[in-house]
Amino acid sequence: MDPIQAAIEAYEAQGPEGQYSVQEVANQHGIWRSTMQRRMDGQSVPRSDYISNSRKLSPQQEDELVEYLESLTACRLLPTRAMVQTFASEIARNQISERWVSRFLIRQQDHLTYRWTDAMDRERHQADSGQRYNHFFEELYDQIARHEIEPRHSYNMDEKGFLLGCIGKSKRLFSRTLWEQGGIKTNMQDGNREWITTVACICADGSALPPVLIFASNNSTLQSTWVKDIGAGNHLAHVGSSPTG
Repeated sequence: MDPIQAAIEAYEAQGPEGQYSVQEVANQHGIWRSTMQRRMDGQSVPRSDYISNSRKLSPQQEDELVEYLESLTACRLLPTRAMVQTFASEIARNQISERWVSRFLIRQQDHLTYRWTDAMDRERHQADSGQRYNHFFEELYDQIARHEIEPRHSYNMDEKGFLLGCIGKSKRLFSRTLWEQGGIKTNMQDGNREWITTVACICADGSALPPVLIFASNNSTLQSTWVKDIGAGNHLAHVGSSPTG
């Protein structure tokens, strides 16, 4: 494998909060950081890719593929590089390489962009409404003023679910137009998962209550392996369980 491509794959495999920087990964693979960064930014491709038959799809087929990828983006079903590779292989009726995907993204960078993103459950996406948010806060501020509620008497409690064995962030393909408009920044998932839940409660005066971790357990018991990293006296948290987590 091309050492630059191998370095890029190793760097991206770490996720958005990886242990090693671009410079450190480049050093590990014996390449220049600037060369690796240019390839990651789509400013260069492997020299071996400048061959006459490098375009596996006709311009019309590529345009149709871009249009299809943009339609997926509009539905928040954001494609991965592997998905693009599969789609292109089906169109070409031949196996498309990972390098072809890189060249394709460079050619179509005016229409497509490749970004890190979080996932959003389908139910939350359907309930997402700026008008409803504005109405809620207007009502909230009205009640605060009417009853003269002080900040120390106002608390906000929220929960966040974490899917076991999965990484919350992934790199996905976006329509550049929709990304720059700021309308679509997250990928949608079906939400049908088992979660560990974190509950946080913060006061408007800046103080906070200890967080709560809720694990899924049919008999409402806790296993020692679940809490082995919580040190008594070092971490202030409440831990519990429920059948659904």
